[in-house]
Amino acid sequence: MRRFITGPGQAGDPSVTLTGEEARHIGRVLRMQPGEQVMLLDGEGREAPYEIVQITAKEVALRACGPLVPSPCEPELHLTLYQALPKADKMEWIIQKGVELGAYAFCPVRTRNCVARVEKGADAQKKQARWQRIALEAAKQSGRAWVPQVSLPLDFEEMLPRWQAHEAALVLYENEEQLDIVQALAPVKHVKDIAILIGPEGGLECGEVAMLCQGGARAVGLGPRILRTETAGMAAASVIMALCGEMRAR
Repeated sequence: MRRFITGPGQAGDPSVTLTGEEARHIGRVLRMQPGEQVMLLDGEGREAPYEIVQITAKEVALRACGPLVPSPCEPELHLTLYQALPKADKMEWIIQKGVELGAYAFCPVRTRNCVARVEKGADAQKKQARWQRIALEAAKQSGRAWVPQVSLPLDFEEMLPRWQAHEAALVLYENEEQLDIVQALAPVKHVKDIAILIGPEGGLECGEVAMLCQGGARAVGLGPRILRTETAGMAAASVIMALCGEMRAR
């Protein structure tokens, strides 16, 4: 069944009228017909089946044919990716692929070795708006019922209170040779709120890692090879999702 994100104000209502991009996609691109069914997603983790009643040039009228329920496509694990700002447009790729893998939220972070600079104010707001649009499109493409939120970029010190609020937190650190991510996850696989932090191209400074770990986080390695910043987060997210049972067939 085709899936469309409408937002929490529509999905679940007895009747819904779609306009804009979603209506055009149903009527002109997919050429769907009255009587066919679609699944509407509210962007907050829930979905409901609807039947197409009428299609016009600008609108698609739908009628509910089932209740609004939690989506089975959404992971129970809330995985938040704290990504040190990478160069060029790598953040866009990280957000897109992270959404596909099931990430719950993203927090761009300014660390000491970041080459990329996103200044506070209008520049940061413009970037955040673009990143949020990418998250929305990736959610649509991957059938997510939850649209992960991308925060404004935070300074390292600003990020700490949010980071320390998670149930479990892992710092990806290339100099960690004793504890790998699989070992670190063993005692917290039951946890439903995990954060990971990925450093920039220049890596995290040892003082930053120490400060993160003072709050209860654990520094972990991803094996004997050095991964690019955009690769490391996706590798870690895949391992976490798999070990926490979020890649099983449902």
